[in-house]
Amino acid sequence: MPRGHPRLVGTALAVLIVLGLAFEAPARQRPIERPPNLVLIIGDDHGWPYAGFMGSDIVATPNLDALAASGTVFTHVFASGNVCQPSLRTLLSGLESDAWEAQRARLESNIGTALPRAEEVQRFTTLPRQLARRGYRSFEAGKHWEGTWHSAGFSSGTAFVTPRPFQLPLDGFGRPSVTHMSGFLDSVGDDPFFLWLAPSVPHVPLDPPAELQVPYRAMGLVEPAVLYYANVTRLDRLVGEMLAELRARGLERDTLVVYLSDNGWQQDPDREHPAGSLLGGPRGKATVYELGTRSPTILHWPGHVREGHRDAGLATFADVNATLLDYADVPLPADHEGRSLRARAEGERERGRRAVFGTANVLRAPEDEVRAGTSVVRIERASYVRTRGWRYVEFPERGVEELYRIDEDPLEQHDLSEAYPVVAELLRARLARELARRAEPADVVDVRGRLMKLSGDPVVGLPVSLLSNAGGFEAVTDANGTFRIPGVPVSDYLLRMAATLLYREGRIFQQRAVSLTGLESGPYIDLRAVGAEFAASADRAGDSEVRVHFVDWRGRAVAGLPFLLPAFDPAGEVDFTLRGVTGADGGYLFDRLPPRAYRLSAIRIGCTAERDLWLEAGSRYEARQRLRCDDDAISWELFGGARDPFQLR
Repeated sequence: MPRGHPRLVGTALAVLIVLGLAFEAPARQRPIERPPNLVLIIGDDHGWPYAGFMGSDIVATPNLDALAASGTVFTHVFASGNVCQPSLRTLLSGLESDAWEAQRARLESNIGTALPRAEEVQRFTTLPRQLARRGYRSFEAGKHWEGTWHSAGFSSGTAFVTPRPFQLPLDGFGRPSVTHMSGFLDSVGDDPFFLWLAPSVPHVPLDPPAELQVPYRAMGLVEPAVLYYANVTRLDRLVGEMLAELRARGLERDTLVVYLSDNGWQQDPDREHPAGSLLGGPRGKATVYELGTRSPTILHWPGHVREGHRDAGLATFADVNATLLDYADVPLPADHEGRSLRARAEGERERGRRAVFGTANVLRAPEDEVRAGTSVVRIERASYVRTRGWRYVEFPERGVEELYRIDEDPLEQHDLSEAYPVVAELLRARLARELARRAEPADVVDVRGRLMKLSGDPVVGLPVSLLSNAGGFEAVTDANGTFRIPGVPVSDYLLRMAATLLYREGRIFQQRAVSLTGLESGPYIDLRAVGAEFAASADRAGDSEVRVHFVDWRGRAVAGLPFLLPAFDPAGEVDFTLRGVTGADGGYLFDRLPPRAYRLSAIRIGCTAERDLWLEAGSRYEARQRLRCDDDAISWELFGGARDPFQLR
């Protein structure tokens, strides 16, 4: 609450006195800062050895090199697939492709029919939908496989139709220019924004401008290398244009830029490969080898991300998605696969994952078939596990496994599976456990949705409940009509909203059945208000947060703890009540709340505890609380604020 409004302060104190509550000192709150703009630039088939910042003395990439020199390079990030679509899915959702497929399969099984291609994205939690809760406006341009920009949750974009398989985007982004983004930037005003920029370069057709081919021809390279390397330089020039646009608008210091490629590629300077411009060399695209799946990633934000730093720890595209959410201060969904790279980018810690895993369902055909022209790719399953020192590759349909000492053999030329059978066996078992885990769709999800009027206007400040025999969850729609209910077990629920029918006096409850495994998919529910005026209130929409984390007397997280957060109006009456259950880490976040007096109530069998607080506008209340049951009472300690524990009834 702004301190320059004494009348509001007086109102708040009056409410607290009426309720018999102790005023919560604002020292435990801090302002919510404006998050950075986010720009995700996705190269297409840019192999990791072919850039100056990755050590190439042939391929010219001056703009990417400058971006890397003034930022942090994560040299061992791995794409989610060996072709574009599975990788872009993970960047969009934070789910590995196998997990996405498992959720879709469960959804289709419950509704009894197959979903039209790319329609499932309407029922998944996507990056732009999550960012919208923090006030972001989002723009899509270039390659994007999951439906249109609208169905994926972007504010605007260029994907007006769903592309057919193997069809390049129809919007022309990057071919010939990247001017699409200018109009969007003109419209955003002071709002934070997210740009998904995916030019289909250096992807085929390999048609770089003639002037970019000249230096490579002068080196005496083979023709495919000339064309591919020149197309990489063409991509670099496009990146330079995008960055120049941000600098010209004075946005560079307020913007996190991330660069990566959707998958890898192999093109030797002195060798022509049978697959030519379609797939490149035999260890690159459409394989599960390092050249086909590794995608060095640059993070750049002046004054925040370390300059000139290189991090060789292992990471995945799910981690990149998590990093974008972290910088936007958006909590990760319960079923998210990623770990944020933010701490590593800012110098807090160095170590990455102990292992990364990957799968593919499309592989390049054997070289003899490619040479004969009978086939280029085929549907076949393959997978790998990559540790810091080893890389194990498995082709189950062929009955073939391979093992490489990847730190000594980065191009995977020497198979050691027979020389080190114990290592192969251990990694085989480790891979099998991970694939089995991914095959089971998540049993706990974050439910998100949006409630709109038929006019297209959002329904603001409406309590929305999910009810079942086991309990309930409740949230309130924000200024954009969106709501978020974290940590919901996958089951069938009754979705309930207070509404007033147009032809009837008084308030009723409008409700509908939803299944988190069926047609109304749990991760995202899109609703339209029909035939009723909803009992909403615009002053229930806000931009404040309450974050709590419960631990027991031994410091262990208290998971599965139901608790309530009633909000009181100026008359001292309960205006609405939020409900939740703590996650595995004992934490929970209520976001987009209005300034109010609240009563935080934790509930356990045989005992109840309450904590009263006043939430200021544009602020965050954070509490780490120790929960103890003793003689039917719970004592809480608040860490980071007043040090004295207090007893509650």
